[in-house]
Amino acid sequence: MDHAIQLTAQTLIDFKALPFEINEEYEVVFFSSPRSFNYFTRSASISPSAQIAVIGNGTANFINGKVSSIDFIGRQAGKPDEVAADFLHWLGQRKVLFPLALHSNESISSKIPANQKVEVRVYETILSPVSIEPQDWYVFTSPSNVRSFFESNTLPTFAKVIAWGKTTEKELTKLNSSAYHTLAESSINELVHFFEQEL
Repeated sequence: MDHAIQLTAQTLIDFKALPFEINEEYEVVFFSSPRSFNYFTRSASISPSAQIAVIGNGTANFINGKVSSIDFIGRQAGKPDEVAADFLHWLGQRKVLFPLALHSNESISSKIPANQKVEVRVYETILSPVSIEPQDWYVFTSPSNVRSFFESNTLPTFAKVIAWGKTTEKELTKLNSSAYHTLAESSINELVHFFEQEL
């Protein structure tokens, strides 16, 4: 189905690699995004004996072929509390390494006992606010994008907002806004399907 949609794609954040060291052994490494994988593997190798876990299919598709296998894939990346519960059950008593952003929301890692996790900050998210003309729909892909947007913009009263998962939805709520719809899987395919049904 064709729709007369004019897309405005605007980057509101940038990224910078951070130096890090891993001083503990780990049995599992958990990647919460393609970016966490990229910045980690730029400076470190994944332990050959470690199993690999990812938050959802988007990250799995990104790293597929770059690793020998993926042992855990979250069922709905847009619902991190549910992914965390499933992951904790799968993890058992093993120790997991989390490559994270400097100011990560720690949606998954915060649910893991301290004696079972190693956290390394592998990159920093930098806000790059830009003034944007009013739109009918807004799709926010991360809490950082939300924060950056509201530094230079306000939402029109007629606009509808889509949140890229529950963590982004929570950030909107913090800033006295709300999501018209929240993606469960946080994928482009899910977003396209939503618009096909909505418009």
